[in-house]
Amino acid sequence: MSDAGPFLSSPTGDSSRLRPGTVVQVSGIYRVHHYAHRMPHNVSIKAGLRLPRCRRCGDAVRFAPLITAEPIGSDVDFQEELRSAV
Repeated sequence: MSDAGPFLSSPTGDSSRLRPGTVVQVSGIYRVHHYAHRMPHNVSIKAGLRLPRCRRCGDAVRFAPLITAEPIGSDVDFQEELRSAV
């Protein structure tokens, strides 16, 4: 995780929002802002995913990072437990 803790900075400006086609660098919870057809909502996104276009508003959709999250399998405190559970 970053030095800023689990919360990602998300100023109100559009510059903090990611556009479709961007490859997500940090897994976490993102707020999705659609253009004129749906209220904002939260989604979980894994690092490495290329952000999709919206079926209705296309490239006008934006994704704002809210909180980081790492897969539990990469946390050293749980790796042994997860391996023995499989």
